[in-house]
Amino acid sequence: MISGRPKTSFKKENSKLKRLVIKLVAQLRKVYYFCRRFANLPKSYGKYVKNAVTYYPELPHKSKLRLWWDYAVWVLRTGDEGLFFRAYGFDIKGHKSDPNVFIDEDFFWHKIIPLAYEGNANYAVVLRDKCLFDMYMRAFDISSPKLLAYANESGFYVSGKKLVFADWIEHLASNYTEFFLKGTMSCCGRDVWHVVVKNGKMTSDGKPFEPTEGMLSGQKLVVQQKISNCKEIANINPYAVSTVRMVTVMGRKSRRPKLLCPGYIRIGCVKESSVDNLCAGGVGVGIKDDGTLMEYGLFKPWIGKLKCYEHPISGVKFAGFRLPYYKEACELVKRAHMAIPNVPTIGWDVAI
Repeated sequence: MISGRPKTSFKKENSKLKRLVIKLVAQLRKVYYFCRRFANLPKSYGKYVKNAVTYYPELPHKSKLRLWWDYAVWVLRTGDEGLFFRAYGFDIKGHKSDPNVFIDEDFFWHKIIPLAYEGNANYAVVLRDKCLFDMYMRAFDISSPKLLAYANESGFYVSGKKLVFADWIEHLASNYTEFFLKGTMSCCGRDVWHVVVKNGKMTSDGKPFEPTEGMLSGQKLVVQQKISNCKEIANINPYAVSTVRMVTVMGRKSRRPKLLCPGYIRIGCVKESSVDNLCAGGVGVGIKDDGTLMEYGLFKPWIGKLKCYEHPISGVKFAGFRLPYYKEACELVKRAHMAIPNVPTIGWDVAI
């Protein structure tokens, strides 16, 4: 008779060993990335702090030693190089670079975004795909820019009817004087054409626009109706629709969405540009709880200018400007989030 330990004992030991190896690998990866951050510190400090211009020259600033220390702690704790370090105001005396208060880019992309794709069904695609978003929101009586036509890998469509490309273009040119052609999954103002039709000819941003089947074939595209802001907001920038960015968070227990903060309005600052995106030169102006704007707006760090107290084209001052229908906009995004409760947090762009 051959004696030995039961098979279950081997399984338990193998399982323990496996867990230990996984933990060890995880810890080694942490050490590796920490060392990489430490090695890159001098270079990133010079780029994003030492040689970067402050957003707040009128306020007292930290000493060079304290600035270096706070930046080093931020980078080593978060893994974020600090592109927005000065935009967040971390160089101001008394302002802490606290990762528990400010969400860094690394945490956002690697921790928050994946939450939207968890679970048995991927509802995040509804928010990414403009065609799906329009159909889904309208099912809950929530309006979005009207969908005039669309295209995907299988062809070109109007109201579910497939057309050859020439007829699809002819339909748009004959029935509409103005529309937006967008990449279905595009973001940051990319793959957006503001098309104007006059005497059967198309232009985009003042230049002739002659779409070809080769240019559009195989792409996912939507054609949307042009919308306009109410008169008060249009007075700030008449060249592009300004949208209010709001973020809602779904309560884990209550299953009711709440606003993360009052939000901010994005306003285009490039004359005759058809988009308001900050990545395309727009400015973001914070909103107070009562729906009035803060005294200045901020640009992305690479735009070339940092902040402004009035719109560079219209000259409208931001301080005290009250957004009409702000409370209604707050209620709208909370109602919209109830339609997609599986996604824990959503950023909305609301056109008033």
